[in-house]
Amino acid sequence: MRKKVVFGLVGSTLVIIFSVIMCLYTYNYFTTNRVGVLGDGKFHFKSIITFVFTFISGCCSLLVSIIAAYKDKHDEWRKEQNKLKNVKITRSESLVLSEIDKLVEESDHEGFRHLKRLVNEYQAGINRFDKQGEALFVAYAHNRIVGICGLTQDPYSQEGTIGRVRRLYVSKDFRGSGIGSLLMDEIMKEAKMHYRTLVLKTDNPIADKFYCSLGFELKTNDLYITHYLQLV
Repeated sequence: MRKKVVFGLVGSTLVIIFSVIMCLYTYNYFTTNRVGVLGDGKFHFKSIITFVFTFISGCCSLLVSIIAAYKDKHDEWRKEQNKLKNVKITRSESLVLSEIDKLVEESDHEGFRHLKRLVNEYQAGINRFDKQGEALFVAYAHNRIVGICGLTQDPYSQEGTIGRVRRLYVSKDFRGSGIGSLLMDEIMKEAKMHYRTLVLKTDNPIADKFYCSLGFELKTNDLYITHYLQLV
């Protein structure tokens, strides 16, 4: 929400509060001093009219600010929806590392190192998301990759029924538009065909809220798992 809209809402509310207080004060002065209707009434009558008009003006300003705030929010929603129209989620069978250079650089500037690890492990052949039950999904927008997420067998479990969410990242310019959810939808669909449980680890509070919104539950006292989702 733009700052001028917020200032409009706050200013209009203060005007209304001030008008109400002054009307009550003037009414109290009427009754306490027995003037106005019982006296000449001119000063107090004009004062009340002024405050009433001020109150009405404040209400109108508040209404305009609310409408502006709604329009601003609606415009933001439309903007995010337009972003999604240009987004395509695809499964990457052979990742071209040069295509994610900008994404890796952006994540590195934000202090995230997991995309660098993805590139290093992919180059070394340690993890190419090509085993049974594994997959790598990327989000394309405007002919470039703006999001990525992988699924692997859980390397910390001896069971073959646990999958792990790996390396989820969405470009800063596209966050809040639903790309993360689209990527996770594909991950969960794929995971359901191979695993009974889907796990992950994160220490990011925003990521925590995001995963919980998808149905993941918190897991405590586990070195390698912070969230899990029962698939069956």
